[in-house]
Amino acid sequence: MDKDFTIIFEKMDEEARAEASASERGAVMLSAESLVELDELAELRRVVTEITEPEPLSFTTT
Repeated sequence: MDKDFTIIFEKMDEEARAEASASERGAVMLSAESLVELDELAELRRVVTEITEPEPLSFTTT
């Protein structure tokens, strides 16, 4: 089973960028809910990093 979660983070980033209007792109004040969501995303990324198996090294012999 392939455990590649990058598409999830890419789609979440695209959605977040689409939600931000032109006036919000300057200085941003985050609400408490937004901070909690950012903490949850950071934790999710940490968990994904832990459970994702590293790519096997490829050794060739001739």
